[in-house]
Amino acid sequence: MDEDKSEQLLSVTADSSAQLNDIITSDFDVVTTPSMISVIKEYSPSAGSIERGVSAAASGTRSDIEHRYQLSGDIIIINQIDMPGVMDGHKSRVFSACFNPKSAHELISGGWDDTVQFWDTRQAHSFRFISGVHMCGDGLDISRNGKEILTCAWQNKDPLQLWDYDSGRLIANLEPDSYSSLLYTGKYVTNMFVACGGCDIDLFRIVDLRSHATVAMIKYLRSGVYCLDIGPFQSKYVKLPKLAFCAGTTIFEVDAQPS
Repeated sequence: MDEDKSEQLLSVTADSSAQLNDIITSDFDVVTTPSMISVIKEYSPSAGSIERGVSAAASGTRSDIEHRYQLSGDIIIINQIDMPGVMDGHKSRVFSACFNPKSAHELISGGWDDTVQFWDTRQAHSFRFISGVHMCGDGLDISRNGKEILTCAWQNKDPLQLWDYDSGRLIANLEPDSYSSLLYTGKYVTNMFVACGGCDIDLFRIVDLRSHATVAMIKYLRSGVYCLDIGPFQSKYVKLPKLAFCAGTTIFEVDAQPS
């Protein structure tokens, strides 16, 4: 959703077409024809260096291509170069993409090829990558200061990790409790807390980044947790905002305040 143009919604239909919808008039424009798109994620919050009044979104596909859309309908293609031994883009399906909140041009993406790719939309190919992170959902986020990356991976070993954005180096493997889970999704809640969810065990948890410990958890759900979102703070006296997550056919609202 474009926060400056709240009547516009960018969506993906079942046939993989991307559409720009006007929720007031119900009119829509086809932004791109079907190209096996599997996810559309994020607007760029740093709109000062983008054309005034125009926001942007990133999408992942089943191939190695990423698209960056300006809501005017323009499309920029960024992908990998077709050269053996060169890894400057994705080689399989992309599931997650996230703009750096401190940049209108930089974003990261992750997917089935076990890499997190770093992109600058002014360049055709990625300029850096992290390996060993298997993404199957919306499991990427960047801290508000733009310096750290949270990865929530669908893997048994080290599913929850923190990385340095500028270098791509690992900061920490987070093991907040004894319950392992293959993670689909995760986000920064504040600069001190992250939330994540997954399957096997089906759970949702909130982790304190200072102690690396779980401060709240709902486990043994009837289905895996595939997506979550961060809501507003109810008052200036609470430490965490409200959260929502989806598991199976149920949407859960969570109000968890650490002691």
